[in-house]
Amino acid sequence: MAMTDFNEIKESLVTLNKEHLLELVNAAIQADTPAANILNKGLISGMDIVGEKRGFYDP
Repeated sequence: MAMTDFNEIKESLVTLNKEHLLELVNAAIQADTPAANILNKGLISGMDIVGEKRGFYDP
């Protein structure tokens, strides 16, 4: 089972690299990574960073 790189998912989201983000998420799904982990450790973490950078972050 391949290890999912959540930091790479997060970085692709933050840099708006849509094609690479889609590849990474699909690879994570194919590797049987739990959807909650993909969301929480990758996508939501990335959205938090985007929100902080754009001034929309309100914990």
